[in-house]
Amino acid sequence: MARGIPVLYIGPDSDIDQFIKRSSGGISVPCDDAQGVASTLIELAADHQRLAMLGLHGRQFYDAEFAKAHGLARYESTIRSVLNPNSAAP
Repeated sequence: MARGIPVLYIGPDSDIDQFIKRSSGGISVPCDDAQGVASTLIELAADHQRLAMLGLHGRQFYDAEFAKAHGLARYESTIRSVLNPNSAAP
């Protein structure tokens, strides 16, 4: 996602699967669906515009959710809540 490349996730429902769905930056296919994987690859190979959009959405999601500044702010918030658990979160 950070590189703007669409993601094909093959696996169970998980945090990764949820990130991909939230980001619209890729496709998730259950690990026991070989036909779904094959048809997804065929469809995506034929649709370069869709691939570009998936990559763009993934990059935008990454920038909004995981970029360094956001990650550091989350760490800071977590540390502050541990050091001062009685204060209200910002």
